[in-house]
Amino acid sequence: DGGTRLDRARDLLRGLLDRLQGERVGLIVFAGTAYVQVPLSSDYQIIREFLPLLEPGYIPRGGSDYAGMLKAAQEGFSQDQETDRYLVVLSDGESTTEGWREQVVDLARRQVRVLAFGLGSEKGGLVPLHGDAEDEPAVISKFQPSTLRALVASTEGVYEHVSPATDLG
Repeated sequence: DGGTRLDRARDLLRGLLDRLQGERVGLIVFAGTAYVQVPLSSDYQIIREFLPLLEPGYIPRGGSDYAGMLKAAQEGFSQDQETDRYLVVLSDGESTTEGWREQVVDLARRQVRVLAFGLGSEKGGLVPLHGDAEDEPAVISKFQPSTLRALVASTEGVYEHVSPATDLG
């Protein structure tokens, strides 16, 4: 379900932060819209403190705005071609916006590699309703790895599916 995917995403991010050694990291949160939650910084504690606050409905608009997420990511990276740049994407791969493929071309041109972690199952999972929105229809979010695979193929990145049984250590 949605909570399980979110829990897996939090675990994956914590594990990644534990392995980093001074690299600058930012956090972009996206659903139906996308924005930089934490700008690039080597202070990982800011992200660690935010993770427990991230719940379904944190972003009031549903969906998966890949175009917005990729645009926000590009704006966060410097123009320095000598610096290794990676964009880590944790998602079920379902995109509800167009135009994201053009953003991937720009990322590749700027030598940003995407590390994509696919969360979810082929049968999909129910996305919890937002707060007091009982009148909203139930939404099933389906795992669509093709979007994530396209991101990594275009940027010489890496894709991995993170199932509930995947060892994140």
